[in-house]
Amino acid sequence: MPKSLLDILASLPESDRSIIQTELETAQNNIKKCKENEEKYKLLIENTSELVVKVDASGKFQFVSRSYCELFGKTEDELLGNEFIPLVHEDDVIPTKEAMKKLFAPPYSCTLKQRAKTKLGWRWIEWNDDAILDSENNVISIIGVGRDITNEVEIQETLKKRNLFIQTVLDNLPIGVALNDIDKGTAKYMNKKFEEIYGWPEDDLKNISEFFEKVYPDEAYRDSIINQVMRDISSGDPLRMHWENIKIKTKSGQTKIINAQNIPLFKQNTMVSTVIDITNLKKVEEELKNSINRFNLAKKSLKMGVWDYDLKDNVQVWDNTMYELYDVDRSQFDGKLESWFNLIHESDLERVKREVELALEEKNEYDTEYKILKPSGEVRYIRGYATILRDSNGSPFRALGINYDVTETVLSEKAYIESQRLNAIGEMSSAVAHDFNNSLQAILGNIELTLHSKNLTSKDRNYLESIRTAANDAATRVQLLQRFSGKRQRASSYSQVDINSVLKDVIIQSQPVWKNSQEKEGKAISVKTNFGDIPKVDGNDSELRVVVYNIIINCVEAMPEGGEILISSFEKNGYVNVDISDTGLGMDEETKSRIFQPFFSTKGFEVGRGLGLSGAYSIIKEHNGTIKVLNSSKENGTTIQICLPAVKEAVPEKTETIKQPLTKPANILWIDDDPLILDIALELLEVLGHFGEIVSSGEDALNKLRSKEFDLIITDIGMPGMNGWELIDKINSEFGRKTKIAVLTGWGDQINEEKKAEHSVDFILGKPFKLSDLERLLKTVLKE
Repeated sequence: MPKSLLDILASLPESDRSIIQTELETAQNNIKKCKENEEKYKLLIENTSELVVKVDASGKFQFVSRSYCELFGKTEDELLGNEFIPLVHEDDVIPTKEAMKKLFAPPYSCTLKQRAKTKLGWRWIEWNDDAILDSENNVISIIGVGRDITNEVEIQETLKKRNLFIQTVLDNLPIGVALNDIDKGTAKYMNKKFEEIYGWPEDDLKNISEFFEKVYPDEAYRDSIINQVMRDISSGDPLRMHWENIKIKTKSGQTKIINAQNIPLFKQNTMVSTVIDITNLKKVEEELKNSINRFNLAKKSLKMGVWDYDLKDNVQVWDNTMYELYDVDRSQFDGKLESWFNLIHESDLERVKREVELALEEKNEYDTEYKILKPSGEVRYIRGYATILRDSNGSPFRALGINYDVTETVLSEKAYIESQRLNAIGEMSSAVAHDFNNSLQAILGNIELTLHSKNLTSKDRNYLESIRTAANDAATRVQLLQRFSGKRQRASSYSQVDINSVLKDVIIQSQPVWKNSQEKEGKAISVKTNFGDIPKVDGNDSELRVVVYNIIINCVEAMPEGGEILISSFEKNGYVNVDISDTGLGMDEETKSRIFQPFFSTKGFEVGRGLGLSGAYSIIKEHNGTIKVLNSSKENGTTIQICLPAVKEAVPEKTETIKQPLTKPANILWIDDDPLILDIALELLEVLGHFGEIVSSGEDALNKLRSKEFDLIITDIGMPGMNGWELIDKINSEFGRKTKIAVLTGWGDQINEEKKAEHSVDFILGKPFKLSDLERLLKTVLKE
């Protein structure tokens, strides 16, 4: 019969028995502490927000924390003994298994990210796994600690998309932009325009010191530029960080003139550099300067009045032409200097006096221009030249001069300068509009492709819809630039518009102007509304938003100390009326009569752009409506009223849903040199159920057409090498009129029907176009 432990202990010597009893007591105490620690560890695991699991080497659950069960909406019994892999997203199963291979070899740990199906849907979880080994380093189980990182992933994705958008915008700016590392003296980023201006590839521009040696080959000039840059930056004065008329050398040896600005962001260790190429502008300025000089020589050949002034006796002698110029007879003029001053218009009098005093004290001549007021009340412009004669002591004793009437010349010169300014701005606005249309096309195309995705949340969809609205409004402002250039040939597309919705949108869009920026300056501007029950109008909602936006901007500028804007809408006599009032400074009669003229501004020539309300006037006139100053007076505010004809019978709006074509898919050849457009062209066609091929040049397009037939050719106009018109003419010459041709262009509505007929073009699709516009074009082609 086996002995009990007590019997065995009793049979031992007392010294041995005491040792064993002590060891047994120690072992019991350790077991008790282990149980207590196990309870504490279990309590910690059960109450932690981290996800804690234990699985065997095959991936079956051996332990799950309470937080894990809660997240996955399952009980321990449902999880224990089952594999975790079925809970992992199918796209993440293989990466998860690959990452966990590290658990079976040193260092026997791994970190991985995966999507898992939880009760909240698919969530991103980051795991830190460690293997538990036996004495022979075999994995017997795996401990995993995880946390939900879904919000972090979403934020990173949003930032990634935002950064991509910002880079796209920077790459398409008409000015050069570079970001430089101040400490390292290297470029971190430069846009395409920056490389284009300097005429060097990006790799040659990254090192700042090498960059300076390349673009400023003359050492003395380079040193002066570097010293100026360092001196101005160290001053900390932003106004001194703008450098004008800097000469650079391109890789081909061409000399260019640039204006540059460098703004140091020391906290970010970054220098922001912007560059504008003014080479052509300088050529124009030089030509204008030469023209003015020739013009001045021509003026001097005109009939002039001559005078002789005795400084000691203060007596002037005039010839007959002088009396004719000033329209006075000899009895009205005593020859004194003060009498001549009395004939000068009061607005120029003090200036002319200072110029005469300065000429007598320091100079030997003067050349001036001033207005005179004739006895009849007529204002004329006089040009005067004088030479001062001095005695041996340097004291003036006599002045000889000529005067002539330059009224017509001054007025003509002002008219000429204004005309050239209008022409130049018109041409520039047309070119800028083309570039922006290309950029907006890429933005709108990507937005519409994204909106077509079925995986968007309603919140994301609302964000994208808001961006699309803003982009459409920007496109409308671009159309205003094209309209201003005077080359607009086609009208905007109209639909039935809810004016109250337009007003609400603009109030929200303009809030940074009338609220946020004003509150920063301690001012308060409020916007109140009184919207009536009004019918819809026939028009372009984006253009009408531009009109209301510009009026609100003028209201804000008219209230420098703050105030209130009231926006009302109502129907009267078959018209929808919108009254926009402010409590600002008001206008005098002259301002009211000119407020809708181009370039007129009460803010001064340098500050006022003057296109806002003239553009608004043009838009409303094209909508068969009227815009006027309803009432305004100094210090009592202004009310501007818009009247638009109401739609008599409401017609159901056509929704712009994208449907599959009713006929077979079309095969389309798309030609465009803009990579941003080409990147989305095929996706746009695929969304509409069609297919095609894309090329970036006219030569590539002709090669495609020689080997394959297409249902439609879509080509851009402004392309290097062979432009769109040249390509179309070659297609018509080589292949005849077998295939329909559509012109896609950022010049928008500047292409008229005559131009279409000249090149046998079937359709015009202006950038930026909507997906629905492309759909309508393709349906038209298929029907024909």
